[in-house]
Amino acid sequence: MHRLRRQAGLAQPAADIADIKVMPGRSSMDTELIARLAIGSYLIRHHDVILQGPTGAGKTYVASALGNKACQQHRRVLYLPADELFDRITIAERAGDKKRCLDTLVKVELLIIDDWFLTTPTRPQVQQLHTLIDRRHKTASTIYCTQLAPGQWHDRMDEKILADAIVDRITTNAHATVLHCDDSMRRHFTQID
Repeated sequence: MHRLRRQAGLAQPAADIADIKVMPGRSSMDTELIARLAIGSYLIRHHDVILQGPTGAGKTYVASALGNKACQQHRRVLYLPADELFDRITIAERAGDKKRCLDTLVKVELLIIDDWFLTTPTRPQVQQLHTLIDRRHKTASTIYCTQLAPGQWHDRMDEKILADAIVDRITTNAHATVLHCDDSMRRHFTQID
């Protein structure tokens, strides 16, 4: 389990499902859904998860907590910010190693992509996304941490046919929740002397 957690590279390695709760200024989080996801049946069914909310709402924490829970269930997990995911694939492509890189990403049982569509992807990145998502569809689970609703993802991609395919594959089997907060959770939990 320690090896799986180390390899996961979670943004918040100490994140724990038991610590997730609705707090003053934080509303609309579906804690029942989070509790059901913690059981892990979405991993068995190869469903995806969409965690949507503004900066500081706790998306990365919730995703990391679910990642830790998946590691406890002896599943291979990998956390990557979206820009690092694109960099990884692009570098592998330039080195002639794209197939092996994609094979590795497809074999991960839970891929957590943070900052999903924070920036507009280039056309080659949209093609990379389509290939990755198509190969992972119904074979593995992905958690998408995003500030944008799925309807807005489509607008971020120039290749509209690929955009249709990407959004459709993700949203048709995804559990989704929106996290709202009046103030950043980082500010709430950071003590300043």
